[in-house]
Formats: sequence, structure tokens, C-alpha cells
Amino acid sequence: GQTAFYGTLAQRLHSSPRAVGRGVGSNPLPLLLPCHRVVAVTGLGGYSAPGGVASKEWLLAWERHWAPTCSWERGRPARKMARGTRQTGETPAPPGV
Repeated sequence: GQTAFYGTLAQRLHSSPRAVGRGVGSNPLPLLLPCHRVVAVTGLGGYSAPGGVASKEWLLAWERHWAPTCSWERGRPARKMARGTRQTGETPAPPGV
């Protein structure tokens, strides 16, 4: 998935970045509806799911690590890694570990 800035989404919705933040902050299914991908221009921004910003940081790191090797559309591993990427074999540790 791709990350997006609060301000960019606000412009598309003819709204404000704070309103976007309130909207993603009230997301009842943060893992299914990937609100962790909405970030601030100056950093990660907030995250209302359990674990807070540490969870948001972990999810983004996990996706950066696994996205080149997974085919999310089909739900199974891709046959090849994306060109220009490498797999380190290290999986990011979950928050608090």
C-alpha cells in the first residue's frame, strides 16, 4: 500500500487535515482499513489503535519489509521480488519487544 499525507487527503475531500485525522482516528477496524498509512508531513502523526504510534511505526516497517515479496491481490507470495529490492531476512519486531 501507499502512504498519504493528511493534507493531501484533505484537499481531495475539500476538508481539513484535522478533520481527516479525526476520521481516521475513529476507524473501528484499523488493520482492515489501513489508516496507519495516513501520515503527517512532519512525521508519522497519531494512531488510535492499541499501541498508538509505536504500532503505526511497526505496521509501516512490516509492510516495507514484506511488500516486495507478497502479492496482496492474490493473497499468496509473489514468484519474484520487485527489481531493485532485497530481502534481509529480518522481520521487524512488534512494539514493546
